[in-house]
Amino acid sequence: NATKEYDKKVPGSGLLLGPASALDTSLPVLGTQLGGAERRTDAARKGTDVDLILGTGFKNLTAKAVADKALAELAAPEPTPTASSKKKTC
Repeated sequence: NATKEYDKKVPGSGLLLGPASALDTSLPVLGTQLGGAERRTDAARKGTDVDLILGTGFKNLTAKAVADKALAELAAPEPTPTASSKKKTC
């Protein structure tokens, strides 16, 4: 049920499409279920709906164990080191 713009025109496993607000929220979560999917935002899109468009290279969804691990990593990301947190050694 993809639009003509995307129907049979998405390479790879798929495309996750949503509003800009979804880039750091629902798109990464949905991405854990479809490894290698491109994440793209549509500036004109409003609301919270996202689309999952399967690509021409789609074979299967991410294995449950791998998806669960990716979801856990999203829920508890590692902090990025800052200059003050790096210990200098001689």
